Amino acid sequence: MRRSANINLIADDYENNLTTTKNLLSINKKVEILIGFKNTTDEYTNYDILWFPQGVYVIINPNISHSSEGIRISLTLHDKMALLNGECGGTLPASVIFDTIEDIDENGNIIITKPSIYQIIQELVHHFGGEQLGKILISDIDKEIKKVMKWTGSTPLYLYENVSNDGTV
Repeated sequence: MRRSANINLIADDYENNLTTTKNLLSINKKVEILIGFKNTTDEYTNYDILWFPQGVYVIINPNISHSSEGIRISLTLHDKMALLNGECGGTLPASVIFDTIEDIDENGNIIITKPSIYQIIQELVHHFGGEQLGKILISDIDKEIKKVMKWTGSTPLYLYENVSNDGTV
């Protein structure tokens, strides 16, 4: 799922921090967005506001303008996939094959293995997105996928498990 965001704000004391703020709001900079809710629960009484992370985004289109209200800052943000798909100048450096891994064994033979979808996404984000492995969270894809089989015979198919007296299969 792709995510995007638009942020519009009026800056306080912008003139004193003009050069710093312009540098921070340049294209391809990463921004982490958190949403805060006032803590009205009996839990976490040390915190007036509970913050929930919404992800890391890339600034695609920064805009700074002057208005009668003050300095208006507008940001268009996309998720970090924009660094890889060409939306903000990022593309894969060359022709890349993600669905095979080639290794050479001790005899010099080339061994080709097929990585899982989980491994492909992890390698893509780590190597081409520049993200640390410890920060990559993939929760909706299993590390192993079961092979789907269909019985097309005419007689019923039963699973038989031969268990001995000592409990071994």
